[in-house]
Amino acid sequence: MSHFVKSAHKESHAKPPLWLALRFPCIALDLLQKCAVPQALVIIEGNRIFQACDQAQALGIRPGMSVQTALLLSQSDDQPAPVDESKNLSPRQPQLLIRERNPEHEQRHMQQLAQWAYQFTPYVSHWQESDSLLLELGSCLALFGGLTQLLNNIEQQLLSRQLQVYSSFAHTPQAAWLLGWQPELVAWQKTELGSLSDKNEIDAVLIEQRTHQALKKLDLTQLPEQPPFTQKRLQQWQNIGLKSFGELLNLPRTSVAKRYGKSCLRQFDQIVGREIDLQSYISPRDDFLAERHYLSGLETVDMLEQPAQALLFEFQQFLRHQQLQSEGFSWRFFHFDKKHSEIEIELSAAHSQAHIFFELTRIQLHQHRIDSPIETVCLHSNKLVSASMRSQTLFNDCGQQSNSDANLLLDTLTTRMGKDRLCRLQSLDDHLPECRQGLDPVFKKPTDSTQRSTIKAADLHLPLWLLPNPIPLRQSQQQAMTRLSSRYRIDSHWWQQRQQRDYFLAHDRQGHHWIYFDHRQKRWFLHGHYG
Repeated sequence: MSHFVKSAHKESHAKPPLWLALRFPCIALDLLQKCAVPQALVIIEGNRIFQACDQAQALGIRPGMSVQTALLLSQSDDQPAPVDESKNLSPRQPQLLIRERNPEHEQRHMQQLAQWAYQFTPYVSHWQESDSLLLELGSCLALFGGLTQLLNNIEQQLLSRQLQVYSSFAHTPQAAWLLGWQPELVAWQKTELGSLSDKNEIDAVLIEQRTHQALKKLDLTQLPEQPPFTQKRLQQWQNIGLKSFGELLNLPRTSVAKRYGKSCLRQFDQIVGREIDLQSYISPRDDFLAERHYLSGLETVDMLEQPAQALLFEFQQFLRHQQLQSEGFSWRFFHFDKKHSEIEIELSAAHSQAHIFFELTRIQLHQHRIDSPIETVCLHSNKLVSASMRSQTLFNDCGQQSNSDANLLLDTLTTRMGKDRLCRLQSLDDHLPECRQGLDPVFKKPTDSTQRSTIKAADLHLPLWLLPNPIPLRQSQQQAMTRLSSRYRIDSHWWQQRQQRDYFLAHDRQGHHWIYFDHRQKRWFLHGHYG
């Protein structure tokens, strides 16, 4: 089920809209992490090259070529013999790595990027056909300290993800997206960024004027074949000598509507801003999912630590931006031999600290067996709760430990030993002293029958050391004891085997004890000791 359930929001921003378009032209390549030694990598779809990295393009390989042609071009260069892991080609061929395109991975990665962009604005639109994101930033400038700081923040995070991206902004979503196809037309956006906005406001008039000037220079031959620029229309405009979008806008509106349809004219108006362009926005996910793919595979725990840290930092950012905390997460490892393995980590208390997540992960990794190289590392968590706000003292009291220290110790022990081997003492609602406490697994959810009972005033006399089983007293032991209290009677369990006892606080040379007389057995028993 898709988490991109969209709903169209009316464009009623209080401040002038400013749309940022982020287009990811090489998302299939970006999904794969490059080897330590530079190698030519191509993504194929069918028997054709879909995308080629810089090393492959340096050999003359281009998208659309056949795989056979690409292999011939790679052989023409005098290089050492290659190995193609996916096609099992002869080791005499050059080092050309070939991978099949995986649209499902690309779509999932774009959804993750859309969720990442949600931290900057609630208005995020995902254009699936072109692997693009549209972000409305005009209403969020004050929150991030102005346009310059916001764009720098977005750019730095994209660089850390090692993604190839074309970005451009404009006063309408389609204008921002179209200008991104010809980067030379938006070079002014970086050089004149300071004059386009102050700390919290943008110069909407200046941005609209500069955008109109850039739109008129759009080369029709470099535009993507998407409405209104379909292949048929582009050919028609080329036949009548139209070369730029500005020349299209100079045509009489009635002629455009009559010859190319009213829908085409409406789309032109949406591009330039004469008509509102309603967008569909993503909805935030109720879980977290992120993954990394590796060409050469990960074979050791040390090799897994770096991607684990990167994914957990991304997880931490997600939790903090969404004001959430996690009660647990899982790691999934997909191997080259088509097998997969999983590590589950549960937490005693919800929090959002990546360094704690990593320490628990590292403990589990050292207990995890890696039988074959790992191709994909996936981090997933659906145990998310709203972050609880806690107040803290300015100075930590001497010798006082916070609950987080106890929770970290509990999580560490559970991770090392297993959640079923770590138990806690639990107070139970029962009349017999030996039945008032029990051991329960730390992560077991309490049921109605095992709810923790409240301590009553009559129970305050119970000894700290309660024997697991009462010990019968000999006549000599009984005579050596002096009773110091009145009797405390317990009459219970009539529905099973009736227990009728009279308890007393007694004293002898060894200290204070808790004894009782059993009316059914007509004997005295020792049941506990006082400190």
